[in-house]
Amino acid sequence: MTVSAPVPPPSSPRVRILVADDDSATRMLLAGLLRSWGYEALLAADGLHALEKLSGPDSPQLAVIDWMMPGLEGIEVCRSLRQVKADKPRYLIMVTARTAGEDLATALDAGADDCVSKPFDPLVLRARISAGVRTVTLQNEVLRFATEMENIARKRALQLAHADRIATIGMLSAGIAHEVNNPLTFISVNLQTIEQNWPGIQGVIEAEFVKGGAEAMRPFVEEFPNILRDMKNGVVRIKNIVDGLRSYARTDAGEKAVINLSTCIDESLKLCAPRLNKRISVHADIPQ
Repeated sequence: MTVSAPVPPPSSPRVRILVADDDSATRMLLAGLLRSWGYEALLAADGLHALEKLSGPDSPQLAVIDWMMPGLEGIEVCRSLRQVKADKPRYLIMVTARTAGEDLATALDAGADDCVSKPFDPLVLRARISAGVRTVTLQNEVLRFATEMENIARKRALQLAHADRIATIGMLSAGIAHEVNNPLTFISVNLQTIEQNWPGIQGVIEAEFVKGGAEAMRPFVEEFPNILRDMKNGVVRIKNIVDGLRSYARTDAGEKAVINLSTCIDESLKLCAPRLNKRISVHADIPQ
């Protein structure tokens, strides 16, 4: 193993790296180098402990793993980790004395991201780890960006669904306004007819009072003008609601014109009146 002069620690935030090696001297040497470079070192003396620490909820995202270890070889650790979908990126560096091309290919096929040959040069190892840190950092950024885009897409989908419901309500409003407007016209015309003919009807009823056969009708006759007034007010309210629905359901662009803001607010409040009930009082103070 070649030992070089100390290397200044990286300026990047502190990164947790697992060192898995059954040789205690090598394990302590690697841990010391990582700490001198500004990283936090976690230790595992065999493959089973390495797999356990890399599979936990707070597992490090980088690991330096020895190939030959008791219990579970490093190659099997890499293979096991790659078979399980992880919630965050991992970067695995295999440390091995095997330098044959087929051995390196086996390690990479098993899931290792990089291989470092023993005896290793600390400068080379540090460069490989720095590359791993950059890779994981970029993968984390991509994952964060993908999550943000997914959230934006979900919110946009909800907005589109809401807009579609609003459009549907607009279409229904046009149909409802049309269906209500027809019988409302009949009611309005009939009320006008009754109001115009009421003086004559009242005279006939009062003449019956003289005969003494319709005295029970007197309260009704006296109250009937108020009943007509309430019915007319009800017709006006329904007409205002229908006009509001028809305006809401309009799909044409219309023409630019000066409008009365007070009228628009009044119509909106009329549409909202059933939702407000008597619990909420709205006071509009708009300059004329």
